Amino acid sequence: MKDLKTFIKSAFWTLFYQGVSLGFNFLLNIVLARRLGPAGKGLFSVYILTPSLLSMMLSLSMDESHVYFASKGYRVRDIAIISFFYTIISGIPLVLTFKTFPALYAAIFRNIEMSTLFYAILITPLFLLFRYLRSIFLGMGYIKTYNFLDSMRIAALLVFVSSFILIKPDVGLAEKGVNFHILFALVITTILLIPHLKYGTRKSHILNLFGKELKYGLKAYLGITMSFFNRRLDVFILNYFRSPWEVGIYSISTALAELLWKLPNSIAIPLFPKVAREEKKDSTLFTVFITRITFFMLIILAVLMFLIGRPIITLLFGNKFSASFTPLLWLLPGIVFLGTGRVISSYFHGINRPEYGSFFTIVSVIFTIAFDFILIPSLGAKGAAIASSIAYTVAGILAVALFSKEASVSFFLMFMPPVRDIVEIVKRIGD
Repeated sequence: MKDLKTFIKSAFWTLFYQGVSLGFNFLLNIVLARRLGPAGKGLFSVYILTPSLLSMMLSLSMDESHVYFASKGYRVRDIAIISFFYTIISGIPLVLTFKTFPALYAAIFRNIEMSTLFYAILITPLFLLFRYLRSIFLGMGYIKTYNFLDSMRIAALLVFVSSFILIKPDVGLAEKGVNFHILFALVITTILLIPHLKYGTRKSHILNLFGKELKYGLKAYLGITMSFFNRRLDVFILNYFRSPWEVGIYSISTALAELLWKLPNSIAIPLFPKVAREEKKDSTLFTVFITRITFFMLIILAVLMFLIGRPIITLLFGNKFSASFTPLLWLLPGIVFLGTGRVISSYFHGINRPEYGSFFTIVSVIFTIAFDFILIPSLGAKGAAIASSIAYTVAGILAVALFSKEASVSFFLMFMPPVRDIVEIVKRIGD
């Protein structure tokens, strides 16, 4: 297995920065929970998810295209121009649609004032452009910078939001902090990218490259978008059927469950460009190797969260959020399988078959929507957690099945204890 040591180093730095981001995010959640309570925390969660959701829908997964084509040596200057151009042509119709059909948005994003929602619409292009420009660093192989930018963004979110609500515990002020933080993050990202605009030697006409990126992105789009829905749609459905209080309770459950998500995500991020650069045979063997380790590490982390989840919730967020523990328990099994699927999805993107990821994610979203509408009206946050866990498990199992077929690898091999694999890693690190 080539470059194992280099990959481990990349995964380590990714995990390190995600840990830093996690720390900032946890501090933010504590401040929000203590200052705003469950209902205020719920309203804030819906607000910040709105531009994230809309930018994801508008992106057409062009950020994934940026990673792929920058990895192949296409000029960064051209990719950056495409980023700015597409952000403008997609952002204007979004604002016009909101102004023309405000009732449609009001029906979808319940409990959010229209004036507040308008600001969420306005900052959506900023979220989109930040995603685009940040992804270029990953394609160039600057994994530290790629991860630093996300940590910097969350640090800015913590600083701006906390500064406002420590003065006055008001949801509206917290939402203004969101607006300021993304503008700040985008400026820093642009400044850091400017010195790298000459990177890349493969020339292509802008429109030609845009067509190539659009073709690749559309193959990945359904999978990426549905993956976001898979992990976030329940928040909007919960807000629609129940109340901001339940959203606030559930937001803490998901925040803790997604601690586990950081591990597979830190592995999947450097795996994508690595697979794109290598021969398929080598990348397949490496993906089997790393996926098995990821699966069993997730099991260990899930057991640990089961043991310490309740005291963490009451200690950090207060007794008002004690009800968050039950949904957390229901989420854990699904996170284990979803994390496994996340690693395999990076392999499919690297071999230019992102549509495979789209397939198993779409199936999973169907399960999410069906069970959300069945369980959330009666069970609330607990029902959302059960529905998500079922959907995540389906996604993970389907991902392994598709990988098994594509790579001609035994399905059950992917779930076998990775004792030899761990010994191999120790030996490689020691060399």
